[in-house]
Amino acid sequence: MVGYAEDTKDGYRLYSLNRKSIIVRRSVEFFEDVFPCKTKLVKNLENKISMISESEDESESEDDEEDENDGNDDEDAIENENDDEQDVIENENDDEQNAVNECDDDSIIDVGVEVRRSARVKKRKECGCCNLIVSNDVDVPRNVNDVKSNWYELMDEILLSLDFKRCVTEPCVYFNNHVTMGLYVDDIMLIGTTEEVSKFKDILSKILHIRDLGSASELLAVKIERGDDYISLSQTKYIVNKAIPKLWDPNFLKPIWTMLPTDYKDSGLAKNDDELLEKPERYRSIMGTLLYLSNNTRPDITYSLSFLCQRFENPTKRDLKMAIHLLRYVATTKNFKLVFNKKAIPSEIYCDADWGGDKETSRSVSGYVVKLCGAAVSWYSKKQQGIARSSMDAEYTCMSELTREIEWLVQFLGEINQSSMIELPCIVYADNASAIKLSLNNDITEAAKHIRIMCHVVKDLVRKGLIRFKYVCSSDNVADIFTKNLSAVKVRKFCNLLGLKNL
Repeated sequence: MVGYAEDTKDGYRLYSLNRKSIIVRRSVEFFEDVFPCKTKLVKNLENKISMISESEDESESEDDEEDENDGNDDEDAIENENDDEQDVIENENDDEQNAVNECDDDSIIDVGVEVRRSARVKKRKECGCCNLIVSNDVDVPRNVNDVKSNWYELMDEILLSLDFKRCVTEPCVYFNNHVTMGLYVDDIMLIGTTEEVSKFKDILSKILHIRDLGSASELLAVKIERGDDYISLSQTKYIVNKAIPKLWDPNFLKPIWTMLPTDYKDSGLAKNDDELLEKPERYRSIMGTLLYLSNNTRPDITYSLSFLCQRFENPTKRDLKMAIHLLRYVATTKNFKLVFNKKAIPSEIYCDADWGGDKETSRSVSGYVVKLCGAAVSWYSKKQQGIARSSMDAEYTCMSELTREIEWLVQFLGEINQSSMIELPCIVYADNASAIKLSLNNDITEAAKHIRIMCHVVKDLVRKGLIRFKYVCSSDNVADIFTKNLSAVKVRKFCNLLGLKNL
């Protein structure tokens, strides 16, 4: 079956192997457990095993003779209905022969492509080449997650055998005394001296067929640039190719420096009266594009994007207008880069909360940012789970959310022997004096006795010397950009403090 007939309501479009043409039938009986071409298909795939090793190449002629004999026995039964599929398989054999001859690596990576119920294809992508091998005694992965798991298990076994240690706090990071390695599917990022990195690549190349791309310049659409005293991360190319084309008319839009319109909060109250989008796919596509930016190199749009994503299910025309507004801001600031200074700069951590910032639910919005080497490495903007009774309550809840990130970061840096990047106790800047005082006071006061027990982990970490809070004026609190929409002047100021610069 290749589809449904266009001129009938209940007709099926079928491909006839005998006639070699498309036919339309209303009465069709499906047999999902019958594979008329199964025998020859598996035999052709089995022939590919002989392409992997020289020993199998020596016996290739014998296997071909056996296959021909077997094929002759079944030829009368399936010849007509298998002609087209046989041609396809033969063409694939020719292509794969050339690919396999170019790749002589013995290691195979599973991709879980089920050819038939009794066969499995294992595929490895190497410099445009593919190795195929059939195994009848292994279960077939059913989804992409199984594929990722198989690949990760293989790399994990190899790296542990090379005396690498796997991070407990970040399982995709491995390290030893000389090299730190980040693993993302089949992309590997190495950090260490040139000599030690070269040694590791030489060892790994003897186990796997790898391609050395040299000094990292781009990874997952993130451009990496190096200066005399800085390293920068940017996604200008991604914005130009992915974000700007989603605008109505990019050629005639004026630059703007605000992320949302000034009346953005009123849209939530009016959305019930606003007209829903007939095709919300465009709105959702914009959200997906901007989310990738926000998660990697653009912390400045995190709050605005979080607000717009709340309308993801049923966006209105007003919501789309605000999304276009945010796209215009991203287009205006497409050259922004996260700039990390090579000099030793003390870590900076800021937190803030907008009490009752969400007009629809009256819930507060928490925001924080962690800076290392002069630029943001971790940021957060999210509505709180409960309704705060006061601004002190909202700020204190935000502090408790921040402590989880600090604990993780301290443990992670300690694991990879980079504890010097953050000094203890971690200085956290907040603009609510009452919340800071509460973190230092072990007594339960009348104003704080209603606060959930989980929030009092703040007091425990202060007592242990892991964190210490300091007051900062609201106008200098960088986390303010993660809790509310700001004016153009404040946006430029806080972007600079986040390490976002237009070099």
